[in-house]
Amino acid sequence: MYRLLIADDEALEREGLELLIDRKMPNTFKVFQASNGRQAIELAEEYRPDIVLMDIKMPGIQGLEALKQIKAIDHRIKMVLITAYDYFSYAQEAVSIGVKDYLLKPAKREQVVGTLTKLLQELEEERAKRSHELGVEETLAELIPVVESELAMMLMFNQVQEVDVNRLAQIANFSVRRGYSMIVYLAETYTHEEEKKKLHDELKNMLKTVTRCLVSPLLQNEIAIFIPVTDQYDPKQSEGFRMKINRFIEGRFGLSVRVEIGAVQIGLPGLQKSYQDAKQSLLPAEHQEADKPQTIIEKAQSFVNQHYAEDVSMEQVAEWVNLSSYYFSKVFKSESGQTFTDYLTEVRMEKAKQFISNMELSLKEICFLVGYKDPNYFSRAFKRYTGMTPTDYRNLM
Repeated sequence: MYRLLIADDEALEREGLELLIDRKMPNTFKVFQASNGRQAIELAEEYRPDIVLMDIKMPGIQGLEALKQIKAIDHRIKMVLITAYDYFSYAQEAVSIGVKDYLLKPAKREQVVGTLTKLLQELEEERAKRSHELGVEETLAELIPVVESELAMMLMFNQVQEVDVNRLAQIANFSVRRGYSMIVYLAETYTHEEEKKKLHDELKNMLKTVTRCLVSPLLQNEIAIFIPVTDQYDPKQSEGFRMKINRFIEGRFGLSVRVEIGAVQIGLPGLQKSYQDAKQSLLPAEHQEADKPQTIIEKAQSFVNQHYAEDVSMEQVAEWVNLSSYYFSKVFKSESGQTFTDYLTEVRMEKAKQFISNMELSLKEICFLVGYKDPNYFSRAFKRYTGMTPTDYRNLM
């Protein structure tokens, strides 16, 4: 129900309006009554009505002044003046404070109902708009961390020439004229995946509270951080961040990590170069080489080699190596020279060729053993790969 405040110094007027509204618009309003301007303001502050019907002439605080104060309480309140006088003599002032309409005493039923119906429609539209805006805000709040991760990985995997990189930066509200990169690297011996994820999440939350930055996903043992700087940047700032990160991780997790810093560079392409500088600093240390796209591909290939008989999807493997499917696809093709689908097919077909040499296995059994559910589809895929059907291939044995 909507909340309606009727303010009039005449009790009969208030009661008459409430009775009329209740009869003509049943179960629509919860009605509050005020006999003077001060009481109307107090009720508005307490109950936040959706609509106020205010008599222009009342003892104490006059109607227009009361409406001004009510408007200050909540600008969304719809206000209607009730008057027995010439409305046009104060119309300009009424409009200036947001009065939506007026009712001349004695108000006709059709006018009262028509005015309230129009205001109800406005309220419904405003509620729908607010609901939509809240939905958009919630969706955006959920989307932004994903966009930030994608943008960070673009910088890590040298994809800054992509057309959509600037669009992603816009969505993430990450405009950077100058900036630098940091890499937080965990020792290879620290292999507890749940603890590493917890460390990543808490470090990201901490960094977001102290500076505007992009934080990459945890790619096995590496977290990349991209930080914009102003013209007043002092190198002591980045050293301060390095110390803060070390203290935070040591204090929260009892771990010593390695933090490398790249040089300050210009724009998004510069951030990618800064990341490569920081990455290069990691290479000389024994047993502390951070993950590179190639090691990620090797991990993906190992997963396929172990699970080729199952219903393996690119999305599943991308999640396994902590990349989005979009970037996993690009990195896999770039580093291996073939698409993920082609690699999966190759593994399955090579396994199928091995199984076909075992005469005790039927071709249907082999189909299922290498991850296919439809023998006909398996046969077509095998022929595309080898140039002959499984039966022809077996006959050559």
